[in-house]
Amino acid sequence: MVELFGREKDRSAAVLVRENRQGKFIADILANPESYNIKVNLAQQGIEVYEVAGAIDVPKSPPNSSLSCNFSTAPIPPTT
Repeated sequence: MVELFGREKDRSAAVLVRENRQGKFIADILANPESYNIKVNLAQQGIEVYEVAGAIDVPKSPPNSSLSCNFSTAPIPPTT
């Protein structure tokens, strides 16, 4: 990561998590690497880390919910 961002200053990356608490945990690790015995400090390398949990209002889904799609059962005419 440090090597990539060192070469490509205009790049960005994201860590996607399922729950806000996971995002806060990852942000804490990246902001305090010495507390987790991680040798690379992104801030010292000039790489900014943003934790955006709660910044976007997303409605909560019920636990174990899934996305459902409804498809038409009408036959599709052949193309010519």
